[in-house]
Amino acid sequence: MRAARKSDDRMKQVARAFTLIELLVVIAIISILASLLLPALNRAKIAADSTACRSNLRQLTLGLNMYVQQEGSYPPYLFPFMGGYRSMLTPFVGVPYPEANYTYNNNHFSSYLGPARSVFACPSYNRARGAFTLASTSYGYNAFGNLAKGGFNVLYGLAPTGPQQGFLPSWSNTSKRENQVVIPSDMIAIGDAVLFQFDSVPGGLWYLSAAFMDPYHAEVLPGQPADDQVVRAYRLRHGAKWNMSFCDGHVETLKPNNLFDLSRDSVARRWNFDHQPYHTDWTTPP
Repeated sequence: MRAARKSDDRMKQVARAFTLIELLVVIAIISILASLLLPALNRAKIAADSTACRSNLRQLTLGLNMYVQQEGSYPPYLFPFMGGYRSMLTPFVGVPYPEANYTYNNNHFSSYLGPARSVFACPSYNRARGAFTLASTSYGYNAFGNLAKGGFNVLYGLAPTGPQQGFLPSWSNTSKRENQVVIPSDMIAIGDAVLFQFDSVPGGLWYLSAAFMDPYHAEVLPGQPADDQVVRAYRLRHGAKWNMSFCDGHVETLKPNNLFDLSRDSVARRWNFDHQPYHTDWTTPP
């Protein structure tokens, strides 16, 4: 009897075990569920990063508006080594720009350090391991408007062109005042930087008009087959979409064509303070 009972117990134990087929089926089900969930999790992460980025741009634009209220005009053009517009906004946003998040080896980037969380740092730009230096940034400034003026992109943005009398119209050499921006809700102020590649590291240019200059536009606009570090960075940053703030403080997420296709007047106007598309010659703004 005892032997028979032990035999029955062993059979029950064997019956309770998984067969190889059952294990394979369970693994296959888990793999399918993972394949369905991971893209959703990635989309959620991209959406969270974009929300944080939009919040950053909102704060930066509020800082920009405070600067205008105090100084009477928008920040002027400054070379990157002078800090650019970012140094002027630092007192109004309360944090310094996170410079030099890379270590250097013979003037080349050698290792990624990553900046502390900052209003100047887009989370998706960090995810793409974008460089923060005096010349590289997460967000760019609409200093110069669009590049639809016969090769000059220094007239219709928010910054003055500088003392270049005789070469450019005199009105372009003065700082743009708040009342000169005809439609603040449709004038680009600050947004995701145009990217370039430096020592195999993506970097952001501090002025947005670089999007209209070769070779940068090739990576900005869709349909480019190149799969380099810059293109990969665009894909990691908001799924190749762009967060842009406007002079009134609101932020939009735009597809590239809705931001850079200057053949459309509605797009071209958003870059220029007098809200004109300027496909041909210079004119005197209001």
